[in-house]
Amino acid sequence: MNGRDLILGALVGAAAGVLLAPKSGKATRKEIKKQSKKIAKASQLKASKLANTVGSTANELATTVGSRANEIASTVKNKTQSHVVNAAGVVEEVAGNVKSKVQNLTNEVPVDEVKAQAKARVEHLKEVV
Repeated sequence: MNGRDLILGALVGAAAGVLLAPKSGKATRKEIKKQSKKIAKASQLKASKLANTVGSTANELATTVGSRANEIASTVKNKTQSHVVNAAGVVEEVAGNVKSKVQNLTNEVPVDEVKAQAKARVEHLKEVV
């Protein structure tokens, strides 16, 4: 039974009791006042219980959402850090490979010989021109 049904039932019962009871006007007004107070008290109690339930449920929901948000943030942070570490490793590996290849090329090409050939060609061009 919800609060609306309770109030409606109380009102119908009070009205039926007032209309069907053979009482004087003073006694009827007294009975109406008494029934009204009962209904008001029952309504306040129902409203209070409902407010407590809503508040409690809202607090539980807020706690659950906050906890889940923290879990998600932590997961994202961990995965991001993992990807950054992996990327750094790949960059270091590529840099090492490039350095090694440059070193190999430097060793394969005799710099002094290339300089001498370039100088000889420049001299030859000077003579031709």
